[in-house]
Amino acid sequence: MKRTVSLLLLVLILMQFCSVCAVDTVTMYSLDGRQLEVNAAETEAYKNVGWFETYEEVTTTLYSTDGRELTVYKAEADAYKVLGWYESYEDVTTTLYSTDGKTMRVFKAEVEEYKASGWYENYEDVITTLYSMDGRELTVYKAETDIYKALGWYENYEDVVTVMCKKDGKQKKEVYKAEVASYKNNGWVVMQSDAVDPDKPIVAITFDDGPRPESTTRILNTLEFFNAKATFFVVGWRAAKYPSLLKRENSIGCQIGNHTYSHPELTKVSTDKIKSEIASTDKAVYSATGKYPAIIRPPYGSYSQTVLSVTDKPLILWSFDTLDWQYRNADYIAKTVLSKVKDGDVILLHDIHDTTAAATEKIVPELLAKGYQLVTVEELAQHKKYNLASHRAYTRFR
Repeated sequence: MKRTVSLLLLVLILMQFCSVCAVDTVTMYSLDGRQLEVNAAETEAYKNVGWFETYEEVTTTLYSTDGRELTVYKAEADAYKVLGWYESYEDVTTTLYSTDGKTMRVFKAEVEEYKASGWYENYEDVITTLYSMDGRELTVYKAETDIYKALGWYENYEDVVTVMCKKDGKQKKEVYKAEVASYKNNGWVVMQSDAVDPDKPIVAITFDDGPRPESTTRILNTLEFFNAKATFFVVGWRAAKYPSLLKRENSIGCQIGNHTYSHPELTKVSTDKIKSEIASTDKAVYSATGKYPAIIRPPYGSYSQTVLSVTDKPLILWSFDTLDWQYRNADYIAKTVLSKVKDGDVILLHDIHDTTAAATEKIVPELLAKGYQLVTVEELAQHKKYNLASHRAYTRFR
């Protein structure tokens, strides 16, 4: 019994001793990969000198451009970065875009493969801007374009705007098509388009006897402002004297025709004189523009079978004479044109008169307002399906 009691006491003493001697320990970590077992009570002291309680605090994840990941001690990070590893996931990946609005984050090494299958690196490559006739803009994914077009949107800005000109020739501006009617009510007209619509009325304004610097320049200013075209039947000696005016006529898309060199009545001169008059004017026009005239207008509209047989170009006469050479009144001339004009007409004017220049400033915008397209004789014949032939005379194209 005594022995048993003694053993129990010994056990109790040992247990007490162990409980007194037992000390809690903690594993601490360094940035360079070392580990250390320390007394729990000493943890804060070790943390103050650069040790950490958790493994995650001393390591970092590095990434490669081909998708691999690697966990290293932070002290090793710079060495691995030299070998092509990155600390940031964003440094090794990029966002790709699809035309239907999807996005995808891929590793940079995979970019070319994804691009080959229809993905894009730039967001701007998968979107487009659409336009409405009333001035709105909308950015959509390219895959949605046809849906929005069916709802009245347009891909080209030029489809929803038009250039309008003040009738007085002093101002022009780009307006949305929804605004056209309002501008027309306030004295504006739509500037003539470069493209001719054969289903709309077309006429050719022609000017004889020039060029003359003052009046021809004023007429060219009007034509250019409204983007209208005309045909100038030039007198050869004037063409030789004022080549810069012919160059400008040509540069703005007008046609230059032959009106002889000295303006004789061809039915009253010899065939040699006819040939000489035409050849000399051809030479003057070519010298100024690098082009030979393709058409002739005989002075006074006078021609015969002899004249037709001698000339090797079509003769262009006129649908009606405005008599601007007789009535030097701009309002009268304009009224004459606007009251008589019909689709396919060739209109006769003379660019050597200041009153004709003033009338042209009224005629051009008013014809545009009425829906006429103002083209050269050659263009008029082409759009009316006429094949201009030598040794023939034409007065209209209907």
